[in-house]
Amino acid sequence: MADFNDETEGKVDLASPEIIDLVSRKLLELRKRLLDFTRRNPLIHIKFRATSTSAIRVVDELPEVLRFKLAGGAQMRLAPLPALEEELPDEQTDEFLDALHIARTEDETYLAEIKKIDSYADNAEERELKLERALKDRLRADLGMSPRQTRDTFSLVEHAKLHGISPSHLLPEAGDAHEDGRHNDDDIQTLLLPDRLSRAAKSILEKGRSFERETGVNVLHAAFGLLEWKNPDEREKFISPLLLMEFRIERRQSPLGAEFFIRGLGEVAINTNLGEKLHSELRVTLPEYEANGENGGVEAYFRAVQDAQPRGWDWKVRREVCFGIFPSSKIAMYHDLDPAKRPLAENEIVARMLATTGSGDGSYAETYETDDPDVAKAVPYLVMDADASQYSALVDVAVGAHLAIEGPPGSGKSQTIVNLIAAAMADGKKVLFVAEKLTALDVVKNRLEATGLGNFILPLQAGRSTSELVYESIESRLEMGRGDARSRYCFETRQGALERRRAILQRYLNALGSNFGSTGLTVYQVIGHAICTSDVRDDLPREIRRIPVPRVDSLGEAAVEALVSEAAAFGARLGRITRMPALWRAATRPVTSRDTAEDIAMTASQIVDGIEDYRRALSGSALSVLMPNAIFKADMTAIGQLLVRIENHADRIAPELVETLIDAAARRSVRDLCGQIEERQTVMARLARSLRDAVGWNIEARLGAARDFAAENGKSISPERHRVRLAKCTVSRCFHL
Repeated sequence: MADFNDETEGKVDLASPEIIDLVSRKLLELRKRLLDFTRRNPLIHIKFRATSTSAIRVVDELPEVLRFKLAGGAQMRLAPLPALEEELPDEQTDEFLDALHIARTEDETYLAEIKKIDSYADNAEERELKLERALKDRLRADLGMSPRQTRDTFSLVEHAKLHGISPSHLLPEAGDAHEDGRHNDDDIQTLLLPDRLSRAAKSILEKGRSFERETGVNVLHAAFGLLEWKNPDEREKFISPLLLMEFRIERRQSPLGAEFFIRGLGEVAINTNLGEKLHSELRVTLPEYEANGENGGVEAYFRAVQDAQPRGWDWKVRREVCFGIFPSSKIAMYHDLDPAKRPLAENEIVARMLATTGSGDGSYAETYETDDPDVAKAVPYLVMDADASQYSALVDVAVGAHLAIEGPPGSGKSQTIVNLIAAAMADGKKVLFVAEKLTALDVVKNRLEATGLGNFILPLQAGRSTSELVYESIESRLEMGRGDARSRYCFETRQGALERRRAILQRYLNALGSNFGSTGLTVYQVIGHAICTSDVRDDLPREIRRIPVPRVDSLGEAAVEALVSEAAAFGARLGRITRMPALWRAATRPVTSRDTAEDIAMTASQIVDGIEDYRRALSGSALSVLMPNAIFKADMTAIGQLLVRIENHADRIAPELVETLIDAAARRSVRDLCGQIEERQTVMARLARSLRDAVGWNIEARLGAARDFAAENGKSISPERHRVRLAKCTVSRCFHL
């Protein structure tokens, strides 16, 4: 949000003649930038193309008659050329009809073909019409008449001539009016067939509506007269509209299809873009236009412009009229900045904008504390949400500051404008809201209506604000009733409750922003730090979490850093303690003096030496096989029990056997034998589970027989074959018995 205050404000007299002259020159330069003087602008150079749908040219009309009727509010129809299928006027004369009557009875070709038609056939009538048309075409040739236009050999010019229409876009003079009164009717003749005219008029209608929705300005103009000109320094000619008149186009449906009607808006005026280009760049001034009087009207103006031809220039006024799109959205702004209409250079705001740099400390506005009661009094009413920067803009406007609000789309500019308008209305002020695009006006208007302020809006938009709508808008406001006392009381009650809650919240804010003792930190910072470190604190042991810290409200930054340093050192010592042997960590006797510590260290050294001597002696002893590598971590209970058993059976253990078992190879052989014995015991247990009499009579012979039986049957014994063999064995045994 930027304002226009500057460092020199108060030192420069904005009302001095020098400043006013400076501002006037800048306004003139800015005013010229509103106009486009290039060939891209159709107000400077108009290009007519056969396929163009941005302009419709007129033929066979009188410019002054068109100007008079359109300026008077008459509605005139855009008239196309007759369709190709319509009867030609020259075929309706007595001469042609008499010749046609004779040809129907004497033309041999026609008579021969007409006899071939079956009158009862479905296409009989169609064939007769085609023969009739062919007869007429031969008759036209015999009479020396112009050929009829067809789609195969078509010419708009010839088609227009056949229907008695002058095809030239250069319109006739006032003294050349046609006797049939066609120049005084309500039709505007064009050189377009019906379908082509319908497409062009529809395109102009839709483009005009689109421009007006976007900019709020009507860009549909009728051009009266075209100036074809070129100064000696130019290579190509310009073709520029001379006089312009706004118009509206309306579409109506008729039995023959869509028809388009033109209605003028106001009087014609000089093409401002052309006049400014000639005057500012080439020092040529166009004559003034007069609507009435002896020298009034477009015909007189055509003559006056032709007489104003500069020496050495190509300069020609073409008597043409066309209806089309001529973008002129900034012409209204150009006329508003005319110094002759109002002294804008003497306006303080305009002077500050154009005569000062706008730099310094005041370039960007301050963001106020929105909860400050003194600030809130400046803007007591809001109809839409507002953040701190938007509310600060409302405050600046309320106190009379001049400012500009900038921001990208969606940043809340329109809702800030709605709040500004509502605040000004509550203060009894009137607001004029102006925007370049109609969309911006509609957005603000819709939001005001959504907040219940729609009845206070008076739309002043091009093409929308008719006198009837203005009267209706004023009437709706006059009929509004004032709110009753109850609604006012409810509002004041709710507003009082809001103020009380705001005061409570402000006290909380003040408490959070106050200093915590003499720590140099605010309560908000202390709470924030506690929340940030809560995860670490909750993971600490209960004993550490509950260590009291005395006088925490007086711990400054240095004291806190000292505590943190001591805690870090203590943590490092704890880390080293956890890595100490369990022997030392189990020690509970305190060390009272240095001498005692030295004695303990010496005793520990002697213990270490004794342990090393013990390990070396054990490694060379026969008992080393019974002792693990980590002697002091071994379970000596099991070793003691083993020694007791050996002692109890000393008479059964030969000493030489012990010496043999000390050898590693001998121990492996003994372990293998023990393993085989355990495996045999396992097999015998499985046989015991499988056979009823595992240790009975002739077990080896029976197992051998089973093995042979399995070999004969594919190394398997099926239940069926087993039953057969068992039956045979039973019979054989009975036989022997």
